[in-house]
Amino acid sequence: MAIVYGFQNGRSAPAAMQDASPGLALTATLTEGQMDATITSLGDLTFVIDVRLTAPPDVLKQPDLTPEANLAMVEMHMDGIAPVFSAVGPGFWQARAVLPMAGAWIVNVGFGEDFAETVIVAR
Repeated sequence: MAIVYGFQNGRSAPAAMQDASPGLALTATLTEGQMDATITSLGDLTFVIDVRLTAPPDVLKQPDLTPEANLAMVEMHMDGIAPVFSAVGPGFWQARAVLPMAGAWIVNVGFGEDFAETVIVAR
């Protein structure tokens, strides 16, 4: 299992607790290939998660290949926010998450057992 923490402005997101308004980037080398994800705040506790996977064509053509995401609140032990991804194009998916309250949230994004992890602050 690969765990990769996100970075923004040259600092580790968990320590800096950055907000994702300009777009927080995550990059991870997973079993399936190179994953690049962006988490962008739309305001009103709404976030868009874009996932791009650079992988061989046979991997990208797998019918069940879809990223997964989970958002869990750091302080309140609130979890279970799992946005559904839609295919935008080959190797590109997008999901929208509306969080129930402001605060720090751990975000996991990936495929199967491999994922990248960061912390965002919802305002």
